[in-house]
Amino acid sequence: MRVEIRLVTKSRRALLFAAMLAMATACSNRPIGYGVVLWPPEGSPVETGRMFPIVSESEINGTVTLDVAGDENAALDAFRVYRFDERETAEIFRAEFAPYVDSYAIALRTALPVRERPDRLSARVYRLRDGEIVKIIGRMDEPSDEAGFVDYWYEVLTREGIRGWAFGYFLELTDSAGIALQPVPDRTQVDRLLDDVTSRDWRPGYFTEMISARQVDLQLFDPRFGFFPDPEGQSFELVLPTHRKDFPYEEYFSPRRDTIEFENTSLIIRVVSDREIVVQYNVNGQELATNFVDIDQDLEEVILAERERRDALLQEFLARGNVLVSSAYGEIALGSDGGFVWQGFERLVPRVLPGEFRGTGRLVFSLFIDDALRDRYDGALVLQLPGGSRVSFLYTLSDGGLRTVFVPEERIENATVVGEPLTPVVVFFSFVKS
Repeated sequence: MRVEIRLVTKSRRALLFAAMLAMATACSNRPIGYGVVLWPPEGSPVETGRMFPIVSESEINGTVTLDVAGDENAALDAFRVYRFDERETAEIFRAEFAPYVDSYAIALRTALPVRERPDRLSARVYRLRDGEIVKIIGRMDEPSDEAGFVDYWYEVLTREGIRGWAFGYFLELTDSAGIALQPVPDRTQVDRLLDDVTSRDWRPGYFTEMISARQVDLQLFDPRFGFFPDPEGQSFELVLPTHRKDFPYEEYFSPRRDTIEFENTSLIIRVVSDREIVVQYNVNGQELATNFVDIDQDLEEVILAERERRDALLQEFLARGNVLVSSAYGEIALGSDGGFVWQGFERLVPRVLPGEFRGTGRLVFSLFIDDALRDRYDGALVLQLPGGSRVSFLYTLSDGGLRTVFVPEERIENATVVGEPLTPVVVFFSFVKS
């Protein structure tokens, strides 16, 4: 009897072990997720863009194991596979990734940043080396304007396994064989592009903005400013209010149809249209990009019109009276050219007027006001002081005289008063003719 019990027990144990082994085998083949292959290593049995079940993962080794043929598995570095929990979401990504299966890119500059998001202000996660190859994973739907350079942001994967976003303007797109997806122009096309750029003088892009808005700042709108080619001397001169630089050159080339680069200089010119270019260059170690335009208008006529506008406002004041009188803040005597002498101003020092103010200067109408202020003010005036400093006011004209509101510099942007001060200082004047 004891022998029978022992035999039955062994049989049951054998059956139980076989069942558990079968269950373990079945579980080992059950997917724990799904992966789309982004960039397999050379010699791998899997292809870019294919989707496979994931049967195991190793955080220690940083790998995932794919079920590639039912009874055949392949282990890949985890960064080479885009992992999903659900098959449906993996299928959606696979369809979106399909156009980029054979798309790669080569960095065209040293230290090109790969960023966390498609935004040049987002965190940098990697710097590409000049000539470094990355895999294209995706692209933003619309091009982006980044400091004058217009192109798409591309989601990329580096050989080190870092994934992020790189700006396409500084990438050369290729296929897996290294053949450019955007053919490089031949020499004739490059020469023709350079001839077009050097055939005219270019003006800062803000010139057209000022002309269109009829808000011309004569300190910034000056014929001296621009990007001036000298094709015979093989050089360019760049002059802006903040800096100037010369770019002599000998050799040049075009990495893409709209771009010219000049060897042994930091100068890069991108042709946006037949009337606009973007000039990229380096000043004191800082990368800058400025857009320039070809302007039809006569600059001297624009300047003359602005001077006439300012003089008309001055004459409107003088027609009301050449002395401004305030019971609390003294008298301002105006000259025909806008020069003034102010007596009794001391109570406005230093809250409005600087401590070094001695009562003389020139009244000018060099500022404009934001549209949101036009229902409350007629305009803005400036007391230009010796030494270059200024004191600015919003003003309103009435039959009773002149109401002014002091405007601190932080409320002025691009020669435009954009808002009222939080704690206004208001001064009333009466016009008197002497």
